[in-house]
Amino acid sequence: MKAKSRQKLIFAALPLTVVWAVFNLPSEEQQPEISQPIARISQETPTLASPPLGAGLINVEDRAMQSWGADPFRTDRYESGAPGTAPLPREWTLKGIVYTETNPLAFINRKSVRVGDVVNEAEVMAINKKSVILKFEDQEITLAVKKG
Repeated sequence: MKAKSRQKLIFAALPLTVVWAVFNLPSEEQQPEISQPIARISQETPTLASPPLGAGLINVEDRAMQSWGADPFRTDRYESGAPGTAPLPREWTLKGIVYTETNPLAFINRKSVRVGDVVNEAEVMAINKKSVILKFEDQEITLAVKKG
């Protein structure tokens, strides 16, 4: 069908659809009655009953004491005793350094530390581009970045 003949067909059908719509609109006497009552919207604000204290909440302290409820994301594992009772290891593992002149940052034992912070009772004295100096019991410990 060519564009010109398609345009003529549309212009001929348009008035016919308007005439059909005018004659087929329901009048007021043809309106069906609604047998169901119309719901009225209340102007009052609905109030929600507050849940009882502790409903749906987990007591983290109680769960941490139980072996089956311990934190699944905890990385240090204890061999005996309750969680949190094992002495801190005297090991320091340097994972990386983000070095800037004004605010260097090091990652030791999975924690981010800055100069002056304490990790396993050792104070961070300096953070260089490739090493970190810790002070523990009057001795200096140098941690270097490992290649690999």
